[in-house]
Amino acid sequence: MVNRLDLYVQKQLDLFNDLPSKVKTEIERSLMYKKSGLTGFVSRCDSPIEQLLGVHLMEVEQHLYMELPTLKNFKSLHTIPQKEIETDGGKYRLDFLIECAMHDKTYNFAIECDGHNFHEKTKEQAAKDKSRERSLMKEGIIMMRFTGSEIWKDPSKCAAEVIKIISKTVGLDDYIQKLIDEMYISN
Repeated sequence: MVNRLDLYVQKQLDLFNDLPSKVKTEIERSLMYKKSGLTGFVSRCDSPIEQLLGVHLMEVEQHLYMELPTLKNFKSLHTIPQKEIETDGGKYRLDFLIECAMHDKTYNFAIECDGHNFHEKTKEQAAKDKSRERSLMKEGIIMMRFTGSEIWKDPSKCAAEVIKIISKTVGLDDYIQKLIDEMYISN
């Protein structure tokens, strides 16, 4: 069964094949650089589920970089794999940290990929994970956890959830709604 996305991609590939060779070469060159950057990013991850989600988190970063500048107080956005964080509860290494800096505040989002073989396999490990999460939350870090099965089944869905949480937290959703309301109220 062919889905709509596959049909769209095939149509775009047909259009690509019709392009002049110089344009195709430049597109391929651009993709090579993107592939190199993604490979470097995911090579810093510890597991295949982290690597898979990492590819999609880079797309999240690109998506948010296009939308967040509409907020006047947006400064920067960075996705960092294997980021070490020190808290009162100890030193922890996060699978990913997304830092979203606004002029008045920096939001930190921790993304954890919970593989079946390690997380919550024993009561002790579950307690350790919960304690770690509370320590990070005390530091103002917003936690997002995904199971390895969720990531493996649909990494795009996990990435979409990350976008929604970040957009809601930094006020992007409210700002866009305000613009829509103003557009329709003033007309």
